[in-house]
Amino acid sequence: MLLRWWRYLWGKRDEVAALDWKDAELARIVLRIHRHRRSVDWRFVPIGDIAPVHPINRPTALAAAEERAARIRPIADALRNEARIGRDRLQDVLPSVSAIKLVEIVPGRFVSFEGNGRLAALRSVFPDATALQIECEVYDIAHAGRLLRRIERLRHAHGLTATD
Repeated sequence: MLLRWWRYLWGKRDEVAALDWKDAELARIVLRIHRHRRSVDWRFVPIGDIAPVHPINRPTALAAAEERAARIRPIADALRNEARIGRDRLQDVLPSVSAIKLVEIVPGRFVSFEGNGRLAALRSVFPDATALQIECEVYDIAHAGRLLRRIERLRHAHGLTATD
């Protein structure tokens, strides 16, 4: 387990130089999500109902997303036929130290705060499969209105709209 975390952190080393205030705000938001959560449940969520908290636009993140997409392409037809990608299958296809983690902003609309690169890879391979179900960890923070507004402000600062 320690080796997995070390590899994860080592893989992020090039991103440290590009950090700005939005990254610090994301870190604060993630800490608050964990602090204010009422519950955490595994749910299948249509990929079309998931919005990213930030775009995948840094060179290292883009390269990682493309590498992940390349791993998916050979089995894309099988995944499309399954119509649901459970957490074990997702870990086999796109291994990571954590699950794809979401908060529900409004009923049926989610924002991912972990796993944005994996979601970007899935979207690039399945651009028209908005109903493809992905099993994710969903954090219930519905009672934390201020936190939900912070998430939306961060998305806006990244140039994302309600439809992105």
